[in-house]
Formats: sequence, structure tokens, C-alpha cells
Amino acid sequence: MPDSFNTTILFAVVLLFAVILFAVKYAEKQSPKAKGAAGEQKIGHIIQKEIDRGLKGCILHNLYIPRADGSTTEIDVLLISVKGLFVFESKNYAGYIFGNDHNQYWTVSLYAGKNWYGKKQTEKHSFYNPVWQNNTHVNSIRKLLTPNLPNISIYSIIVFSDRGSLMNIEYDSLKTTIINTSQLARFISDIHQTYSDVLTEWDIEDIYNDLAVYTQSAKDEAPTGIPHSGDSMFAQQKCPCCGGDLILRTARKGVNAGGQFLGCSNYPKCKYTRNL
Repeated sequence: MPDSFNTTILFAVVLLFAVILFAVKYAEKQSPKAKGAAGEQKIGHIIQKEIDRGLKGCILHNLYIPRADGSTTEIDVLLISVKGLFVFESKNYAGYIFGNDHNQYWTVSLYAGKNWYGKKQTEKHSFYNPVWQNNTHVNSIRKLLTPNLPNISIYSIIVFSDRGSLMNIEYDSLKTTIINTSQLARFISDIHQTYSDVLTEWDIEDIYNDLAVYTQSAKDEAPTGIPHSGDSMFAQQKCPCCGGDLILRTARKGVNAGGQFLGCSNYPKCKYTRNL
């Protein structure tokens, strides 16, 4: 068989494999799970930018908080800052969003092409009331932290994808904030600039320690989601402000020269330190 024919066959096989691989990867990116993860990552990225600008705080992703009935409730993104705690629920629906804080289910309506005689069609889908959903998250966090911080400020923030248009949404704006992703950067900046400080940096550290054991990674290691005595963010060697590694360092000057402390690996961008 001619070498040119074999080369053509090989090229065709490689091309077919590449097309299949591309199709699989594309389908994975378009899945609801992938889109949800992308939305959560974008929220975290926007918050981190404001932290880099000086907002004192840190972020936790995918918290699985235990409930009284033995189940868990999942929190997408949590900002722990001197301004309080901000619980973010990410929604990646495309279409027109309708609902209020009294109905158990909300509706998303989206364009579904035209029928056989040219009339526009829409599809409607229902989803659980996100205000109720995030209130469950807020209450679960409050229950965990109340013994040490009974009056802690916790805010509910629901972030819809820019592919979703909020229509006739009725809710109590004093208890909940509902925005699109494109509005999030301004909202976080307003928190930084206008909200009063209600927590100290030590409070942030304590809250981080209390809640970090409920993240997805901790859940994988301990399926029950129950924290173990001695768990600490420093045992995990992660910075509570940026997620970088905590490294053992030695002070070179000042009154503590020669003493050791934990410092963030992202220094000088992140200046978090902790005395030993």
C-alpha cells in the first residue's frame, strides 16, 4: 500500500480524534455544572480584586454547612471581611427571570425559536426561590458562629449571570441584594468604601478557622463535615486573605529580629503575617 495512502489515513484518524476531543471538551464547558463553577470563580475573582485594592478580608468557596437534619447546605462563595460576612449565591440562568420573595419557585423564560408557521416560542422553567435558598445559608452560618459572635452582620447576595434579565423581581432589599454579574464589581467596591468596619482582622482569622473545615476539600477528607479538634488554617498552611501558602520566616530587623513567624508566600502583594 503506498506510503501516501497510509499518511492520509493516519492524518484522517488524528483529525477525527481531535474533532471528537474538541466536541467533548466543548460539551463539558457548556454543562450546567461547568457554567455554575465558572460563575462562582468569576465572583471570587471580582471579590479578590477588591481585596487586592485594600479591602481586609478573605474568601471561602464551596462550603458544605451541616443542618439539624443531618444534611448539608452548600454555599457558593463566602466573603469574610471587616465589613461583615457576605454570602453569595451564583445563578447562571439565561433568559427573563421572574419571581418574588414570597413564592417557593421562580420562573425563567427564554426564547426557543419559531414554530412551523413562524411564530416565536418560549420555554419556561421553574427553580427554587434563591432568596429562600440563600437565607438557609445565612441562617446556617449564623447558627455556627452565634456562640462567639452573636450579633455578627451577615448579608445575602444573589448574583445572576448577565445572560439573565431580571424582570419584576420583588424582594426585601434590606435583607437581600440581587444583581447581575456586571454589577458585582461596583457592589463590592461600595462595600469597601461605605460599609462600617464591624469585625477585626483577628475576628476574620477566627471565623476562617471555624469555617474552612467545611470547604469541599475538607469535605473530601472528612465526609461527615464535622470539624476535628486541632484543625486550623495554619495546619493547612494557607493564607486566610489570599489563599497563598504560609511560610515560616525569620525577622531580620526590628524588636523581633531573629524571631520566627508565618508569612504569606505572595508577599509583597499580600502582607499577611502571624506570630508563632
